[in-house]
Amino acid sequence: MDNKMKLAYKAEYLKLRCDKKWKLPSGNYLEDILYEYAKDMSHER
Repeated sequence: MDNKMKLAYKAEYLKLRCDKKWKLPSGNYLEDILYEYAKDMSHER
C-alpha cells in the first residue's frame, strides 16, 4: 500500500467506536488485532 492508502486505512480505523467493535473472549477487540496485523503491509494478500 502506498502512504495515501495507509492514511485512509488508519483514518477509517480511528473512526471505529469501541462499543461497535467485536470483543473477543480474551478481552481484545478483533478490529484492533486486524489493524495491527495489516497496518504495515506493503500490499494486499
